[in-house]
Amino acid sequence: MADYLFISYCRKDEETVGRLAGALRDAGYLIWLDSVPDDIPGGSPWAQKIVQAIRGAAVFVLVVSRHSMASDEVCKELHLAMEYKIQVIPLELDGTRIADKFAYHLAGIQRIDFTIDWQEGLDQLFKVLRDSDDARTAEESGIDPEVGRRLQAVIDDGDLEVADKSEQLLTLMNDHVWDQERRALAALLEKQARSDALWSQRLEFSDQMIELYDEIAKNDGLSARALRALRKEVRILKSKMQSIDRERESLEQAESTAKRLHATCQERRRAFQRQVDGIAETERDVLKRLLAR
Repeated sequence: MADYLFISYCRKDEETVGRLAGALRDAGYLIWLDSVPDDIPGGSPWAQKIVQAIRGAAVFVLVVSRHSMASDEVCKELHLAMEYKIQVIPLELDGTRIADKFAYHLAGIQRIDFTIDWQEGLDQLFKVLRDSDDARTAEESGIDPEVGRRLQAVIDDGDLEVADKSEQLLTLMNDHVWDQERRALAALLEKQARSDALWSQRLEFSDQMIELYDEIAKNDGLSARALRALRKEVRILKSKMQSIDRERESLEQAESTAKRLHATCQERRRAFQRQVDGIAETERDVLKRLLAR
């Protein structure tokens, strides 16, 4: 699925977190920001949504405030992020001491200070995200801006059920990767055609050189000027063949890259399809259990 940042916070900090989310979206990041109550029942659809959202996140942004440090739900979300080995970035909003129930998981993790200067905190957060191996903007992920906007719209749609939201995200990304795969294949075929054309041209030059060498070897009545002209043609043909060899070598590297990209796109598309199929299978299982009651 597309890379997105999960922001964990207490609803009492909603206004400040909305400002943070807006800045991250403006910078090109996809944001998963839920708006559910702080007291979520364990077996509720909202709880399932949170688990799935954290599991699929590239980075877990933890908003540290006096409200969030008192929230059991935020604590559960952090536990999940650590369990799924998601990169955690804590942001300090008001200088609150880390609560004991959070201290173990946050030990040794550098926190970003937003208490003194908001813009400075944002700049530091963007730097950490840029340096991260996991967090990428939609553009850095190779996602067309329009596709990125559609992905964010699905993430933000509060009326969609968890499975529907996941399936729509996967379908959007599957379509996007399928388009990438088609472009990669077209580029690969173009490079292969160019390489074949260059090889044909090289063979033609090679035949011309053989003819010139034959004429030089015969040397029947050729003047010194004619011999010089023939040798000059040979040098020109050699130069052209060397130029072709260099271009074909460059094309071979580009072709190898295009093949890898094509294979990657194929594998990503198959992975997305497996995820979509898995969601459908999960929905069928849930339906069976409901009907069995």
